Amino acid sequence: MVSLKQLQPKKRLFVLGIAAGLLVLIATVIFRSKPPLVESAGNAVDVDVLVVTPQQVAPTIEGFGRVEPKTIWQAIAEVSGRVVYRHPDLYKGKMLKQGTVLLQIDKTDYEISLAEAEADHQAIQVQLEGKTLQETNLSLSLQIERERLTLAEQELARKQKLKKQKLVSQSEVDLESQNLLQQRQKVQELDNQLILLPNETELLQAQLKQAAARVAEAARKLEKTTITLPFTARIANVTAELDQVVSAQQELITAHGMQLMTVHSQVSIHDMRTLVGSLNFEPGESGLRKVTELGMTAELILEGWDFNFRWPASVDRISETIDPSQATVGIFLEVEQIWQEIEPGVKPPLVNGMFLRAEISGQPKPHWLLPKKALHGNKIYLLDEQNKLRIIPARLQFFHDQDVAVAAELKAGDKVVLTDLLPAVPGMALQPLNVEVQK
Repeated sequence: MVSLKQLQPKKRLFVLGIAAGLLVLIATVIFRSKPPLVESAGNAVDVDVLVVTPQQVAPTIEGFGRVEPKTIWQAIAEVSGRVVYRHPDLYKGKMLKQGTVLLQIDKTDYEISLAEAEADHQAIQVQLEGKTLQETNLSLSLQIERERLTLAEQELARKQKLKKQKLVSQSEVDLESQNLLQQRQKVQELDNQLILLPNETELLQAQLKQAAARVAEAARKLEKTTITLPFTARIANVTAELDQVVSAQQELITAHGMQLMTVHSQVSIHDMRTLVGSLNFEPGESGLRKVTELGMTAELILEGWDFNFRWPASVDRISETIDPSQATVGIFLEVEQIWQEIEPGVKPPLVNGMFLRAEISGQPKPHWLLPKKALHGNKIYLLDEQNKLRIIPARLQFFHDQDVAVAAELKAGDKVVLTDLLPAVPGMALQPLNVEVQK
């Protein structure tokens, strides 16, 4: 190996120069200062922003159910007999007015029973009137017999006096005593009859009430031979035919009232919690509020590809149980139908079995209302004061038209990013392009 001293002077200087240059280069790289990082505004992502404020909205939930008539009438035969009349329009699906005679059961036997009951009642009534007349006669007879008794007592006293004077015989005195005893017996018999007469009258009055009850029962049975529609209804089922012999307790007709219709709408437990959260359950003057007093509104909807029919409804009650198979809660909705306003094809009537969608709204309360595109799964994007991205958790509460109500840690004036960011990195630079302010 050749040392530095063994090199010629020119070569020695060349090597030393190279070494010195390398040392200077290394020192420059190690000790040079780093230039400051300046973020370029051209790297910020343009976004649309919504400045939020709490909105007064009522939560609206959705359910589904079938239409049923609230009033279902069943004609049950209360008497037996042969059907002698059937209304010519008594068929399933027909609409009949209130008071229409639907069926007539042969009333001959029941008319005879009524006549017999009325005759028995009349006979007892005559006996009772006779007792009143008998009481009057007995009172008069008793008065007369008491006067005779007084005369007999006076006559006996007179003859006893004459006997002392030896003017009459003892046999005449004895005969007069016998007459007096007979008269006393007559008075006693009349007294006993008058005493027993009220009891006999009470017995006849009781029998008269029984007879009146039999008359009423016979009249009621006679009335039940005619089956009349109690309200305007649509016939749902008919099991009786003309000349058919029906028995008591046999179901003859089923009819549905069409004025009030009910929909048992099924809603999810989550939606039910959302709805209940907007309601005021503070007790009123009469205690716990009724469901109809909670301020809920509803609408029933029938949709198709070329139609959309809607009926305003009222919330009548809430089911007492949860459907275990579907985990849903039942809400009963009512619709009052005014048949004068029915227009087929424009405003059709609700009929039994129709499957409808229900929209049920609670009471308006402040909510954070955002466009659907502002919710990214269970998160929303915010633009902070430094125009940086901040991500916070959010929970969907309910849909409202094209928006969603969310539960999140927001405050009035926060800027929600509407643009979908891929990828969304907390702290990334954003540039607001379009800014919309909620009112």
